[in-house]
Amino acid sequence: MKQNAYLIPFFCLFLASTTAAQTPDSTKFIKKPSRIVMVTTGGKVQYPLFDMSKRFGYNGQPSLDITVKNQKNWIFGVNGGIMFGNVVKDSTLRNVAVSETFVIDENGRLSNIVLTQRGWNVFATAGKLFATNPKNINSGIVTQFGMGILQHKIRVENSSNFAPPIEEEYKKGYDKLTNGVAFNQFLGYMYLSKNKRVNYYVGLDLTEAITKNRRSVNFDTRMPDTAARFDVLVGIKAGWILPLYKRREQDFLYFE
Repeated sequence: MKQNAYLIPFFCLFLASTTAAQTPDSTKFIKKPSRIVMVTTGGKVQYPLFDMSKRFGYNGQPSLDITVKNQKNWIFGVNGGIMFGNVVKDSTLRNVAVSETFVIDENGRLSNIVLTQRGWNVFATAGKLFATNPKNINSGIVTQFGMGILQHKIRVENSSNFAPPIEEEYKKGYDKLTNGVAFNQFLGYMYLSKNKRVNYYVGLDLTEAITKNRRSVNFDTRMPDTAARFDVLVGIKAGWILPLYKRREQDFLYFE
């Protein structure tokens, strides 16, 4: 028994050396991307191209995105926004305007008509986040593609007295309501901080739409407009993200 007792310290040293072989130096920590529901408020500044540039100038668009990022960094969701623009190039009032946008009101006086751009779009989207920093794998380059609907029109607003030629139902003959199927692409950077306090995205945004005029006749031409249009918007999109984490990130260990 006494001889076996001397073996006990050597056995303890063996266990200690085995444990030391599995220290953090030989342990890898894997941080798995989180599943996150993201509610994002932001906006775009857009410039029109092709057919849309013949009718409007640049516009701004407040937007709302609701997306889900899964644990493989795929992103799915919906987004939409409302377009506002103050530059209208289309002379839609040329048959009733006395001078530029002035129309005779019911009292025989000049009434100034204000033309602005209004519109909206909504998309179902899918995309991918490519993490660029191993210390923050919920942030990185984002690519996103969407399909949906785009609509725009000329808003005809009378800022003074009642002018019968452009009131009520007559406005529809001048607004050139247009809509159709649209496609959207986004390339940018998304940042989700570890402390969940600073979360945003910013990048380039492109929208293409195949649209048509939906009014039966345009009052300025006194003819229907049935031609297909190719409307394009290119701009910069940015937003502030409210991330809703389903569960906390976990560290997983394995030994080599």
